[in-house]
Amino acid sequence: MVFGTVGAYLGNRFRVPAGILIGTLVGVAGAVGGGGALLGLPQVPTPPGINELLQVSLGMLVGLRMSRDELRSGARALWPAALITTILTSTGIATALVAASLTSIDAVTAVFAAAPGGLTEMSAVSLSFGADGAAVASVQLVRVLLAITAAAAASSIASHSFSIALLSIS
Repeated sequence: MVFGTVGAYLGNRFRVPAGILIGTLVGVAGAVGGGGALLGLPQVPTPPGINELLQVSLGMLVGLRMSRDELRSGARALWPAALITTILTSTGIATALVAASLTSIDAVTAVFAAAPGGLTEMSAVSLSFGADGAAVASVQLVRVLLAITAAAAASSIASHSFSIALLSIS
């Protein structure tokens, strides 16, 4: 708990994208996960029932944020969302199966690692399918960080281009 709390605080304090989650992940993994093993500390098993508790918490977090307007909006976007999801999921599964055949990662872990979705959600759900949750979280974390970096770069380029366009109009 201490390492996770300290990691969450530092991740949030230094404005890391998804800082509380990433800080907790790094703090715990560094102290009692792989980093702890390097220091000779014992591996700490996940307490029984924690994955189920996490899934209930995630369901509550999402459910409490739902409103009628959001449900209506979601219903209107059903067909485009289904098309995008089909394309992304199919591509992810194909990529995962290729990666699994070229590496030592099992197919279930590879599919959850490559699936579009939230870092927390995919990591939590993957455990109930027998996947390596740490491997899924690692790949999802890299994906999220790359997406944030790409979005920030695109935003910066777009705003810079917009500024130049405004200057040339004046």
